[in-house]
Amino acid sequence: MPVPGEEVDYKQITVSPTVNVTTLTDVSGLSITYTVPSNPLPMMIRFFSPNLASSAATGGCRVAILEDGTVISTATQLDDAANNGAQCHMEVRRVPTAGSHTWKVQHSTLFSGTMTLTAGTGNPGPAFLQILWC
Repeated sequence: MPVPGEEVDYKQITVSPTVNVTTLTDVSGLSITYTVPSNPLPMMIRFFSPNLASSAATGGCRVAILEDGTVISTATQLDDAANNGAQCHMEVRRVPTAGSHTWKVQHSTLFSGTMTLTAGTGNPGPAFLQILWC
């Protein structure tokens, strides 16, 4: 039986992926598939990146959390200077049905330039996708 606060799964990346398209694209390594038991507790799906930035002077970035291919949360960031990014922390509470589900992170640029989702091994640290029971 699930216990509130218990971690269901955690995936992290330590290499910064980039994307230069306006279509949401999978972030390699940030995907979790889990078989939810009958009568589940709510779940908290979390994403964190130390920094999101666009190479364009007036660029922007978008990050999304998906559940079974459907966007359940998005964050957008507008940059006023090239590579002038900020942390991204997203959380969404869900009560999924029993059965197998896949959660993943996707990212894109908003207008032009290259979007970088920062991840490292020391400082700045990893980007991650985490699922907890609530």
